[in-house]
Amino acid sequence: MRLFVALHLEPRVLAKVKETQEHLRSADTRDEVRWVGPHAFHLTLAFLGEVEEAPRLELEQALGVCLGSVPVPRLGLGDIGAFPSRGRPRVIWIGLHAAGRELDVLAQAVRAAVRGAGLDADDKRFKPHLTLGRVRAEGARLAEPLRAALSLPVSWASPPVPHPWVGLVRSHLSPGGSRYENLHEWRLQRSP
Repeated sequence: MRLFVALHLEPRVLAKVKETQEHLRSADTRDEVRWVGPHAFHLTLAFLGEVEEAPRLELEQALGVCLGSVPVPRLGLGDIGAFPSRGRPRVIWIGLHAAGRELDVLAQAVRAAVRGAGLDADDKRFKPHLTLGRVRAEGARLAEPLRAALSLPVSWASPPVPHPWVGLVRSHLSPGGSRYENLHEWRLQRSP
């Protein structure tokens, strides 16, 4: 099964992400982007790929142990960005910023649990973001309304909020996009 570990977002933050995505979507006059459904917003902490049942159970145990001592991260929204660049985007995202180091501690703990369960952990630099959409034509230059919308700063007036839920998530791939199934959830208890 295709798995990843994710931090689930709090409703206040999800509402602002949806609002931001709708603003961008309204600027997508040529339907150049396949927008992610709001049910799919999550912060990936570790992508695992295909995992068999026995290692998955071992991973659940390892995550349960390590997450008991990890503080709850407090997150707010950052600016809109794109991979590999805004000039020729492939993925459009919104960044997250953390109050303190709790998010980095959580990401490191999850990767250590993944390795402890005998699985490969992605060692790429952790850049907290939520994918909003994927550009349909690789290397295409977006129409001006959407390019302009990508340059606008996101207004996030409230302070970062706690995000205590971590999940082991299964991804079901289909031509219509991915569908996610929570296999196990943990609530982080420790305050920063």
